Amino acid sequence: MAGLRQPFIIQTLATSIATDERLREVLPDTLQSAVQGGRVRQALGYAFRKHVERRFGQIRITRAGVDVQSKQRLWQIESGEATATAAEVQEQEDDEPRLW
Repeated sequence: MAGLRQPFIIQTLATSIATDERLREVLPDTLQSAVQGGRVRQALGYAFRKHVERRFGQIRITRAGVDVQSKQRLWQIESGEATATAAEVQEQEDDEPRLW
């Protein structure tokens, strides 16, 4: 599978999960049952939409556009000190004293 910083479609991740036992072992229980039930693509799509733009320790799931060929949503995992979302920036600006 492509590196975490490169955009990917859910199908690519689902294929990687199907072929890599290490990935399957670290999935949350809800996704483990989806893998066993053959619904991994659907479950991953729901999970990514539910958690988009949320920070999990040092990582964050973001939307990265749409794949031109497949017309599917592109996702990206950002790691480290990622840039703040627009809402976070606005919240920080509201808390800072104004000089003008």
